[in-house]
Amino acid sequence: MQIAETFYKNLEKIFFNEERLYHTNSKTSVFLEDYAYTVSMLLDLSDRTLKPSYLLKAKDLCQKTIELFYVKEKSIFQKNIISSNDLFHRPIDISDNNISNGNSIMLLNFSRLGMKSEAKELSNSLNGYLNIYKSSMVSSLKSIDYFNMRESNKNCTEGVCII
Repeated sequence: MQIAETFYKNLEKIFFNEERLYHTNSKTSVFLEDYAYTVSMLLDLSDRTLKPSYLLKAKDLCQKTIELFYVKEKSIFQKNIISSNDLFHRPIDISDNNISNGNSIMLLNFSRLGMKSEAKELSNSLNGYLNIYKSSMVSSLKSIDYFNMRESNKNCTEGVCII
């Protein structure tokens, strides 16, 4: 646990500031996945250490993620910061490539944080994409299932739900 907390503190020094996260040392770019996985890491640290500071940081960062990346008209997150959009392209990524996509991780984060209305809205949106892209949305299927189990009051961790 001490190694994990030290690792987090080092990441915080290099890639975080009070305004936002950064993807690289250059501090010029950031993506949804950077925020989604950081929130997930903070939730894991909170679960393991029982330190409320990690949970509070996760909640704050989750709200910042909504502000920066959430496309309200489509009820889904886009890959880059909304204020950085070019004129012709709004990149929404719901497919899994090397890692699970940011939308599926954010659905897990919302579920873990008890953000029910946000989770419901994102789950419904991801369900809509499943009709076309289901073969490339394995992590979204898992996240939707996890959300549905939590909604039906089952005791769930990311790995298993107990009835």
